[in-house]
Amino acid sequence: MFKSLKDRFNLQNIKCDWYGSWFWNGFYIFKILMYFFLLIDFNLPLNAMLFAATHAHFQRRRIQKYYRIIIAILCLALLYHDSYLPSIKQIIAQRSNLTGFSLSYVTEFLLDFINFKLIGMFALAIVLVKAASLYLRGTTCVILCFILTQLISSDTLLKNFTKESNVTINTNFILKNKDLIAQRGTFNNTNLNRYLEAFTKKEDSRSIEVPYSLESNFVPFNIVLFTIDNVANQDLSTFNANDVYALKRFHLYLTGFNSVTTDFNESKLRLFQSTCGQKSRDNLLDKRNDKCSLLKMIEQLGYDAVAFFNSQSELNSIADKMGKYTHFPVNLNPYVVKPRVLYKGSDRKDIYNDEDIFNSYIRYVGSSDLLSFAYIHSSSLLNGNRDNNFEVSYEEKLTSLLVRINKFIDRLDELGKPTLFIMVPTSGAALKGDKTQLKGMRAIPSDNITNTTAMIKFCGMKNTPQTVSLSDPVSYQSIAYIIAKSVSENVYSEKYPLSLEAFSEDIPRTELVGETDSHYFIKYKNKYFYKTTESGSNWKEYVK
Repeated sequence: MFKSLKDRFNLQNIKCDWYGSWFWNGFYIFKILMYFFLLIDFNLPLNAMLFAATHAHFQRRRIQKYYRIIIAILCLALLYHDSYLPSIKQIIAQRSNLTGFSLSYVTEFLLDFINFKLIGMFALAIVLVKAASLYLRGTTCVILCFILTQLISSDTLLKNFTKESNVTINTNFILKNKDLIAQRGTFNNTNLNRYLEAFTKKEDSRSIEVPYSLESNFVPFNIVLFTIDNVANQDLSTFNANDVYALKRFHLYLTGFNSVTTDFNESKLRLFQSTCGQKSRDNLLDKRNDKCSLLKMIEQLGYDAVAFFNSQSELNSIADKMGKYTHFPVNLNPYVVKPRVLYKGSDRKDIYNDEDIFNSYIRYVGSSDLLSFAYIHSSSLLNGNRDNNFEVSYEEKLTSLLVRINKFIDRLDELGKPTLFIMVPTSGAALKGDKTQLKGMRAIPSDNITNTTAMIKFCGMKNTPQTVSLSDPVSYQSIAYIIAKSVSENVYSEKYPLSLEAFSEDIPRTELVGETDSHYFIKYKNKYFYKTTESGSNWKEYVK
C-alpha cells in the first residue's frame, strides 16, 4: 500500500528548497510587535519551529499548495493560542449566553471579536516588509526579533513607550486591616493556592453580630432591599451614568462591592446568606443553611417580609432556588393592581414596569403598621428584553430604570415612614470584553463584571448624614452588617447626628475573590489571576 502511494504521488522524487517568504516574515514581525505591546503572548519554541517550517518550498506544485494551506492553518491556530482570547472549550461552555441574543447583538459581538484596526495594520506591515525586502534580509530581521523577545520583557518595553511607572501597592493597608489576608510571596501556583485556601478558611469562620431584639425606645424604620441584574461599575461608566441624579441621592456608596459570581441567582442566594462570610460555591449549594440567613435575622426582630418581582419567570426561578437553600419571604408579589407590561423577556415572558412594582410596595407599606422588610428585584436590564418585537438597547433600558428609581426615592421620602433603602447590583452585563474574555462571556468572574457599587440611603432622616464613599473591597456581608448596625444603633432615633465615617469604619472587608461553576478569580497584590475549578488546574494571569 505504501509503495502504491509513493508511486501515485511520486514521493521519492520530492525536492524541497529553503528560503524566506516576505509574507511570513511580515507576519512574524507583526506578531512580535503585538507581543511587545502586550496584545498577545509569545511561545518561543512553537513559533520558532513554525517559522522554520514556513521556509520550506516544495518544487511539486500540488504538494506545495497543500503545504501552504497546512502552514496557514497552523500559523492562525498558534496566533489564537498565543492570544489572550478564551479557549475553544470556554466558548463552547458559554454558547448559552449567545443563543438567547438577537441577530443584531450577535453581529455586534462578532464585529468586536474581529479587530479591523489590527487587520489593517497587518496589511500595512506586509506591504512595508515587501518593500524593505529589496534592501534587507527579512529572515535575519525576524531571527533578531526572536532573540529580542528573550532579552527584553514586554512589560519593560511597553513601560518605555508609555512612560508609565510601577504600580505601588498599599501593603500597610493589606497587613493592618484585620479582615484581609496578607499577600506575601511571588506569583506562583503554590502561593496563589495557599491564598485561596486561607481565604476560604477565614470566611468559613466569619459571622456578624446579630441583634436579637429592639431597644425599648427604638424608632421604627422599614427596610427595602432592591437588587438589579446586569449592571456593574464598568457598565455605568460606559454610558456615563455615574453622575445621573438618581445615583447621586444616596448617602453611603460601597464602590468596591464584589458580587462574587456572574450567576444572577447565586448572587441573590449569597445576599440572603450574608450574615456569614463568603462561602465557597460547594458549601453554598451543599444544603439548606438557615444559620447564615439574612431574613431570619430580620424576621426575629419583628419585621414582616415581602418580595416583589417585575418578572414572573424570575420569581419562580429565584423563589425555588432560595427556598431550597435558605429562608425566603413567602408573601410574593402582593399586587393590588396588576402592573403594566414593560418588555418581553428573551423567553417571551412579561417583564413588568418597575414604576408599578415600586408603587405596589408604597401601597402595601402605606396600609400596614407593621415593621416591613421588602425585597424588590428588577430584571429590566437583562439582555434580550424587547419592546414591540424590537430589542431595547442597554442604554435605553438603563436610562428608563434610573428615572423610575429616582421617582421611587421621591415616594419613599414623601411616605412619612423612615426607610433604609439599599440597592445592590447582582452582577454586570459584560458589555465590554478584554484580552482574556470576550464581550458577552461570563465564565470567568472578572472584576469587570463583578465589581459593582452597593448604595445605601437613609430615607426620612431629618439630619441628613454627610455622603461617604468606601472604596475598600467588600461583599455581601457588608449589607447584613449595615442592616444589623442600623437596628442595633437605632439610627433613626437621632440622639446624635449619624456619622457615616464612623458607621462604616467596621464594615467587614472581604478580599476580591470570584467563583463560578467553572472558574476562580482573585486579585493578588497588583495583578489578577484565574483558574478553572477542575482539580489540579494552574493559575493564569488575567490580562485586561
